[in-house]
Amino acid sequence: MGRTVTRARLRRACSEGFGEASRWIGNRRNLAALESSPDLSVRAVGQALREVIDGRLAPDEESAIRRVEQQRYKLESSRQVISMARRHVSPERVATAPAGGAPGQAASAAAPMPDEPPTAVVGEVCRNASKSPKWALVLFKLVRHLRPTTCLEIGTCVGISAAYQAAALELNGAGRLVTVEGIESLAALSAASLDELQAGTATVVTGMFGEIWEDLAPTLTGLDYAFIDGSHNPRATLRFFDLIEAHMERGGGVIIDDIRWSPGMKAAWTIVRSHPRVTAVVDLIDVGLCVLGPPAATKTYRVAFGLPFLLDR
Repeated sequence: MGRTVTRARLRRACSEGFGEASRWIGNRRNLAALESSPDLSVRAVGQALREVIDGRLAPDEESAIRRVEQQRYKLESSRQVISMARRHVSPERVATAPAGGAPGQAASAAAPMPDEPPTAVVGEVCRNASKSPKWALVLFKLVRHLRPTTCLEIGTCVGISAAYQAAALELNGAGRLVTVEGIESLAALSAASLDELQAGTATVVTGMFGEIWEDLAPTLTGLDYAFIDGSHNPRATLRFFDLIEAHMERGGGVIIDDIRWSPGMKAAWTIVRSHPRVTAVVDLIDVGLCVLGPPAATKTYRVAFGLPFLLDR
């Protein structure tokens, strides 16, 4: 039996249709503005987002993504139980660590945990905390088009987003990724997973970002891309952005996840986008992207992928 067409259903259908039409028109206008920008980094962002929306993938990109998704399936199927203890470094150890040492070297002396750390199942962590295929594709395409030299990721989790970004660097033929994870078991799992994928462009660093930054920063020569993930703490997000921004090359891109997670994160995003060095802002609703340059008037672009995309977390 067919569904009865009520006035309420008709109004809802019209509203959704107008919403999608408005979103399509807005995206088309903003993507055109991004792609025609005189700023090469902004133009690259526009090209990346258009390919995501249009679903454009070259054969070598499809092959690389397929391998990462096979690894995702393997991790999601895992019933391994791991400790979720975070690695903390004593302030004395951080302050006296030799500059220029290997990333994560300062975190070798972990502070003892006073309580029994929580545990988690690998498959559940992967399903609940990893970027969805569509959002991971956004990162992949941004790396492909921005063609960064040195990339930083904060919040490795099980390494899915790192694998996408590393695969993009491999296809670019240049660049490297340093990804930081504060939970020791996740860092080890990610390193093993990236090794299995032969992601030679990626290095996993174990430690709390704010605690290891002093030793990590000298190893990030030419930093021109950063993805801040894993922290829903507004103060931490702002601190991470300030540390990265001061170290980043002109034209670099900073991506912040979950900018509307909470009122605090919304406020943090407002502060970030008003920073003097932020010359362009691309608002993807859930994710925010800033292009850094000399002090100038900030241009803002809003690109909405639509409800089906946003629901695919």
